[in-house]
Amino acid sequence: TEEINNFEKGKAITTNSDRRLKCGMRLNLFRYKLRRERLIKTLKAYGITTDDSTLTETGNRSTFETYRFRAKAVTERVELNELARILLMLNKKRGYKSNRKIKEADEGTAIDGLEAARIMYEKQITPAEYALRLKEEGYKTKPEFYPSDLRRERDLIWETQRQFYPEIFTDEFKEKLNTCGKAKTAAEFNSRYGISTAQNSGKERETTALRWRVNALHGEVDIEQAAYVIADLNGRITDGSGYLGKISDRSKELMFNKQTIGQYLMALHDANPNSSLKNIIFYRKDYNDEFEAIWECQAKYHPQLTQELKHIIRDEIIFYQRPLKSKKGLVAVCELEGKDLQIEKNGKKVTKRVGPKVAPRSSVIFQEFKVWSTVNNIKAGEAYKEKRELTLDEKKRLAAELTIKGRLDKNTVAGIIGKGMTVNYESVSGNSTISSLYSAYSKIVELTGHEPVNYKKTAAEIMAYIEEIFTATGIDRSIL
Repeated sequence: TEEINNFEKGKAITTNSDRRLKCGMRLNLFRYKLRRERLIKTLKAYGITTDDSTLTETGNRSTFETYRFRAKAVTERVELNELARILLMLNKKRGYKSNRKIKEADEGTAIDGLEAARIMYEKQITPAEYALRLKEEGYKTKPEFYPSDLRRERDLIWETQRQFYPEIFTDEFKEKLNTCGKAKTAAEFNSRYGISTAQNSGKERETTALRWRVNALHGEVDIEQAAYVIADLNGRITDGSGYLGKISDRSKELMFNKQTIGQYLMALHDANPNSSLKNIIFYRKDYNDEFEAIWECQAKYHPQLTQELKHIIRDEIIFYQRPLKSKKGLVAVCELEGKDLQIEKNGKKVTKRVGPKVAPRSSVIFQEFKVWSTVNNIKAGEAYKEKRELTLDEKKRLAAELTIKGRLDKNTVAGIIGKGMTVNYESVSGNSTISSLYSAYSKIVELTGHEPVNYKKTAAEIMAYIEEIFTATGIDRSIL
């Protein structure tokens, strides 16, 4: 009953999905316990601990004791029993690592731009100044920036503009905008002060936005531009500040402070003994780096810590993660070319379907089939008149456009067929595989310093333009 009610309310989470979530949690707990059990057996086998060793915090004033051992073990000697406690702690919380290709919208972005962050730190510049320099030097792409760097830029701009608009850029208004995205920030400026954000459009809008941000750092700008800059930065911060964005920020902080996770957590505790150390998540790589630092330091003092033992504990126990299981067996047999066979299994006759497997969605053959299936179902006609099937020439023209362009709306489709026509589709999906390839070719064209590809042109013109650039720049045309 509950599932039916959820369906009627438009909720996508099913009973099976909830059950899978709980099953996954039980499985993770089971695997963690297996790792812990094997780790303790290995430590005993190599003489690191004994049956009488204390592997937990016990007694008065022992809270956070293992954390202190963990921070200390990177630079100073600790006893083998204390090292065992550290390894058990690393085994329990070993960092974030995901095999998923698709992330949820509220998870934010996993950012890997340490080199850019280091350059900005050394030169004391902001993301806008760094990105604008790249633009002026001819680079067509820019790195992803950490939310902390964007927040620092926003705060600097806020303080600069406060000198010229003290009644608007107040601490109270800044606090209110702290968690707002781009649209909500613009709406707050409008509703509270009647200020609309500056209009920014056209091909150079990205460069214009960067210049406005740089100008706002160093002096007075129009209040509409200032509102636009704050809204733009808030939007970028919100996009990157989800679950993954916070983890990325912490990794950056470890790198700049030259700390391990244990040292970072103890610094937090020493600064505020009442602060919680739970739910402070790092990447798996950061835990790997800490393990390496601890092991290399303690191996100087304890001859039992051999390379063989290090391999067993690091690669076979604590950080072991089985490879993903193959799902080839789930690929269906083609319903047109497959056939049923009677085979004997466990003394019983069963039917098994054999034959060639279905093509993957990314297959060029499937994509071409999909395009022509859609084209054959399109009907066109003048407004308020009965629609007809397309002629072969019209189908060929439309299929050629859909091969290069990922999706066409009904007006574009109608324009390809003829003036004044309407079609029975709101939008038409094209050849997504070839479209992705041509998107990559377009980026190559831009990186060579030529004019970007104009996708408003016909497919033939787009192909000819890209081939011309490839020929002129000596790029191997065979990839086309």
